[in-house]
Amino acid sequence: MAGIYGSDTSTTRGEFSDDLDNTGAELDDEEVIPEDMLRAVTTKAGVLDWAPEDTLDVSEWLGKTGSDAERAELARLIEDLFARDERYTSVSALVTLGLENQLQVAVTAATDTGTFELQLEQEGEAMRVVKSG
Repeated sequence: MAGIYGSDTSTTRGEFSDDLDNTGAELDDEEVIPEDMLRAVTTKAGVLDWAPEDTLDVSEWLGKTGSDAERAELARLIEDLFARDERYTSVSALVTLGLENQLQVAVTAATDTGTFELQLEQEGEAMRVVKSG
């Protein structure tokens, strides 16, 4: 475990890249941080033992972000998640509506080892990763 904030083994690395990593290999920050960022905003609260209150599933906000205030609230909640994680020195989240009012979430976070970005975009009734790293 990497402190109380995340796992130091991969959930996305595997023979077919989307499979779970069953090798138990430890990852460096360049791999751990983007995966932890993805988990933080795509996992329902209470699911992760090591961070029961430090995740939210942005897909639960689909259809609830029609106003500027609602999008700002979601961005603030995302930033608050990362603010509680001591690995991040700064974080900013931007929630917008794209074409056809599709939800878009962009998170930029800085750590001692670099700056990481995560971009999610609504695809139907789900969110998909546009950029992670």
